[in-house]
Amino acid sequence: MGLALGMMAAAAIAKSPAPDAGEMVTLPMVLPDEQGIRWDIQHDGSIGDGGNDLYDGGGHLYLDGNTQWMSGGTASFSRERNEVVLGPTSYRELNVSRRIAVNSKLGFCRWAEVFENSSGQKTSVRLRVHFDMGGGIQFIQPNIDEKRNKQTIGMAIGDGRHCVGVAGAGRGSRIVPRFEPQQGGDQFNMYYDLEIGPRQTAVIVHAQIYRQQFNAAAAVLGEIKDKEYLAQLPADLQRKVVNFRVGDSAIGDLEILRGEIFDVVELRGGDMLRGEIRQPAYRLETFYGLLNLPVDKVVGLINVGDFRPRQLLVMRDGEVFGGHLAEQEMSVRLSSGQEMRVPLRQIARAGYRRRMGEPEEWNFTKPMVFLRSGDRMEVKLPAAEVAVSTRYGILKLKPQIIGSIAYQSEERSVHEVVLVDGSRFAGLVLMDSYEMELSGQAPGQAVRFSAGTLARIQLNAAVNEPDEATPMMTLANGDALVGTLTGELRLETAFDTIAISSGEVKRLAAMKTSPGDVQILLWDDSLVAGQLREAQLNFLTTSGVAVRVPASLVEGYVQPRPQPSENVIEAIKSLVGRLNADDWKMRDEAQEKLIAMGPVALGTLKQLRVKEGPEAQQRIDLIIPVLEKLGRK
Repeated sequence: MGLALGMMAAAAIAKSPAPDAGEMVTLPMVLPDEQGIRWDIQHDGSIGDGGNDLYDGGGHLYLDGNTQWMSGGTASFSRERNEVVLGPTSYRELNVSRRIAVNSKLGFCRWAEVFENSSGQKTSVRLRVHFDMGGGIQFIQPNIDEKRNKQTIGMAIGDGRHCVGVAGAGRGSRIVPRFEPQQGGDQFNMYYDLEIGPRQTAVIVHAQIYRQQFNAAAAVLGEIKDKEYLAQLPADLQRKVVNFRVGDSAIGDLEILRGEIFDVVELRGGDMLRGEIRQPAYRLETFYGLLNLPVDKVVGLINVGDFRPRQLLVMRDGEVFGGHLAEQEMSVRLSSGQEMRVPLRQIARAGYRRRMGEPEEWNFTKPMVFLRSGDRMEVKLPAAEVAVSTRYGILKLKPQIIGSIAYQSEERSVHEVVLVDGSRFAGLVLMDSYEMELSGQAPGQAVRFSAGTLARIQLNAAVNEPDEATPMMTLANGDALVGTLTGELRLETAFDTIAISSGEVKRLAAMKTSPGDVQILLWDDSLVAGQLREAQLNFLTTSGVAVRVPASLVEGYVQPRPQPSENVIEAIKSLVGRLNADDWKMRDEAQEKLIAMGPVALGTLKQLRVKEGPEAQQRIDLIIPVLEKLGRK
């Protein structure tokens, strides 16, 4: 075998280049693209005029208002990534750096704003990215994310001479900027509110795409895939990006290798073999038995460990199975035509070229188990309830209402539970193991997963993302509960103790200037302040979990659709009764009065609708959209 390795054709093997550590360069520096734009990077990471008056200055970064970020005038440049790196410089407890890369082929400039929190405390910072477009903005078209509440994640802008597409966040991102184009003026700003955990790093990515026609600038925002914006960013920083969903091209710190024209095998010494992988079978011995994995479903292999390497086999649907292959060699036909068998222990990674019909990206929509070892497998939903010890006591959760459980988190030292209603809270899962059944490439296989081996469990991919219409409680420990307060609240004010029905509360907020005191806004916009007599508040999550929340832990509670008082509810019921009247004038009058009551009538109307006759239901169906629209204003 040693002789065979020594005789390999030079055309089929190449030494992989060392990672590009970057060379020091002096700014300004120009990076051109194939659209004819000369992205001239300045000392602060902004663009000068783009070589043709594209900007009067674009991409200036301001922190917390008007503190402009600046570098020392020099930067490092990676030819491999076509990326300029500036900084880091210190700002408060943060180290801030900027990475600007140009994708020449696709014609865009990408900024990555890197924030390292060196302190032991969570910190927040507001970013403003400023562009002076050089001409009055005449055309604006938002790029809407259809996956997540139809939020704006980008924007096309035209000034009559120049048109750019602005990518501010990825599809499905929880963090999106606020866009402020100046219609008729030449100023454009993007604002991000960023929170960085103690000793954590967060990265914000945004991009500008120049096109000559406005329609082309708008269309390209839907054509460029999110992963393209991240492609030139180092893998370790890609995992820190908070406003784009990070792709699945890596397993932990290990990147999945894929070929382009040929299959590729990377040896431990760094050499690369290109040709065709001709492995006849993949028989993998796992901790739960022997798996025979279909060759045409395997897209890659990663060898992990030095002394007794373990193989991770990556499947075309994104599953990853770990164990030890029965075959100790991999059969490869080199591009030169030579056949060879490479010892498995000499292989670092192997990857097939993309096959016909493969998905562009993996979307894990089924229940999944992610192990610390890198394995990830589709499973059937377990039957047993999951007990979690939380700040609110022990909660017993049905698997149907659990979105995910993170056992391994950079931000929390305990487990993090996400419910399908969008609630998120910390706790300790009181499960030593899970009995599950695989359902993907190894269907029917029974597996017992020890809790110590788990990184994350996803039981339901469809998790509701809270928006402005979602009732929600935020807590001082970082938890967020989606649902409503229940029962009665007693508020000790300066003049008396007031009994308040929790359904009438529109907003409750802890007063930072006076610990223990709260301010309550009622459904009719009455505002009262005082101290709650209850040590614990009753809360019901939208998914049906009853929770007793310590009052001292509550930071805020918002109910966009509070219930009116009993007198008003009776008035609504009376008007709804008239929607069935024989006299059409009386029906019209009742409908107009219900609309005049405003959004506060929404909840009661929805409750009453199911018990009403066809005429009343039809009119309620006309009233509700009107009131919902009023509520969004």
